[in-house]
Amino acid sequence: MPTPYTETFDHDPGGWITWASNSLGPKPLEIKDSCAVSRSPWWIDYNHALPGAGYLHLPFILITRGPLGEYTREIGGANRFIEANFPRDFTNAHITINVRGELIANGARLVLLCQSTQNNL
Repeated sequence: MPTPYTETFDHDPGGWITWASNSLGPKPLEIKDSCAVSRSPWWIDYNHALPGAGYLHLPFILITRGPLGEYTREIGGANRFIEANFPRDFTNAHITINVRGELIANGARLVLLCQSTQNNL
């Protein structure tokens, strides 16, 4: 069994970023008390609107393959996932997150979105 990837956010974002908007692009992840923070008002990503996954907010983003651009490295810090060469095949992966705080969902759901290329296309 491979070594699991774990991110604690104890010292920095570990390569994780968030997204401001289509016009502003990526921005630094807010870290407080070893937690990644997401708070409203949120930008809504309409690129995945119906009939796709629906309108999304991308609170936490981890790029899993490099090389990374200078700005992404600057705002996300050292990407421990890429640096440790963790596998990117998530077949049968088990993903665990710990959530703190409150959310009035009003019908929204927390989902995992993985975007990838197939055969380098």
